[in-house]
Amino acid sequence: MPDLAFQNDLPIHLPSGIICVRCEESEDKQFFEHSVLRDFQSTGDDDIQCQKSRKMVSVKALLGNIFSVREEVKEVNSQEKAILSLIKEGHLEDALEQMDEARYPDAGLWLAEFRSAKRMRISAGGDPAEFSKTESRLRVAAMELLEKRLK
Repeated sequence: MPDLAFQNDLPIHLPSGIICVRCEESEDKQFFEHSVLRDFQSTGDDDIQCQKSRKMVSVKALLGNIFSVREEVKEVNSQEKAILSLIKEGHLEDALEQMDEARYPDAGLWLAEFRSAKRMRISAGGDPAEFSKTESRLRVAAMELLEKRLK
């Protein structure tokens, strides 16, 4: 069973091993299990020996790698909430641009489809109702993706 940390009562899957900060650039890395590091921390042991470099490594520094993972998750959640707000405020094209820049699945295709429909609407003979259908479908798809990722 993978180690879990919790952020806002949501589980975060931690890496199966935490890389030694002294040999993280090496090809032959030492990994520490999160549960072992927690045990060392709970018993007041400040350091643990890296079996590769033979150096003593700070348990706190190793566990700090996990907190940086948590911060990345917080940052992604904030970005997703901001994009969701853009959509709700009627700025679908801006939201799709941000989603595309962040490499969300299908966002580039959605953005291209939105822009194509927008050009068709602007051009003579473009059907506003058809644009509204496309816009609505893309809005729903983007919101579902973002809300799913926020859960």
